Amino acid sequence: MTTTLKGTEKQVKYAEDIKKGFIYLIEDLKNAITKYSKDEEMAKKYMEIYNNEIITLINSYTEASDLINDWKEVLTTKYEADKIMIINNILKQKEIKITMRIIKGMKEEYFVEY
Repeated sequence: MTTTLKGTEKQVKYAEDIKKGFIYLIEDLKNAITKYSKDEEMAKKYMEIYNNEIITLINSYTEASDLINDWKEVLTTKYEADKIMIINNILKQKEIKITMRIIKGMKEEYFVEY
């Protein structure tokens, strides 16, 4: 999941830091789809969305500034459970929908009492 980003050295570094701050959760989403889907049909549907839409979105960034604008909130968020909800909201804004059954299951795995 690596693409070469264009921008100033500072922008590219910041964009890479942001990506490091959430990419492991995107990768873990694949496991959550398998784990929390209620049946094989649901798992297949969301695995196709993961492979065809989410991975494509992540790899589509060519400008560091675009990645920064879309994902910077993830970097400033402390808890993974909160990051998962932010990721879900960003995906929704991009018209990529993952059922709350999967998101909730994944969020519960990362939940830490505040």
